[in-house]
Amino acid sequence: MSGSSAESHGQHFVFADSGEGPLVVLLHGFPDTPFGWEATSASLNAAGYRTVAAYLRGYHPDTIVPERRYRTQEIGEDAVRLLDALGADRAVLVGHDWGAAIAYRAAVIAPERVRGICAVAIPHPRLLGRSLGLLWRGRHFITLSLPSGPWLARRRDFAYIDTLMRRWAPNWSGPERESALAAVKRAFRGRARARRRARLLPRCLAGRAERDGHASRADRRRHDRPDRAGGLHALTRGVRRPL
Repeated sequence: MSGSSAESHGQHFVFADSGEGPLVVLLHGFPDTPFGWEATSASLNAAGYRTVAAYLRGYHPDTIVPERRYRTQEIGEDAVRLLDALGADRAVLVGHDWGAAIAYRAAVIAPERVRGICAVAIPHPRLLGRSLGLLWRGRHFITLSLPSGPWLARRRDFAYIDTLMRRWAPNWSGPERESALAAVKRAFRGRARARRRARLLPRCLAGRAERDGHASRADRRRHDRPDRAGGLHALTRGVRRPL
């Protein structure tokens, strides 16, 4: 699956773009990646549609926007912004699992941009009856929302993700499943590395600024003295002399 990228409204998108014809945007769920849409994309392309299978924000390190939240409103806006990034007026939105929730919200935010919706596995929230069984099946929402959620998801090489896949698709096995799981792990490892870089960068810059500040003050003490003509040497603020 070849990768493309585009940006709109300060949001960077990474996606696979293939085929020609009316646009169909494929929104994956959790835990999944755009690679899960490969067979669907091929079928739609053969039927005369252009498909764009995008990483949801946060699943690829280049899509992370610091301080932007992941509530239903924000992720619904992502789908509309993706259309802007693609230069597309309208599209059919196909969403699986969490991607279905994004498609529903995008249709509310900008109905004129959505030609149609195909929701896979997740009915509209208004059709979901409240029950203890539903709460139990969705208990991962609570588990991953706890302070220990990130640690639990990452421990033992993302074993919890494997557990969720076995819970939701107990009869799914073979190379295709292992390939899907490996793609999810790569995506989440990339996000973890990006978050570590984001935390370390301010510290590195602060340390560098402090070192440069010390050097600058030392240079000023060395050069802020009268020369033989009675004048002052020019200040070399922030510039280190070669050793």
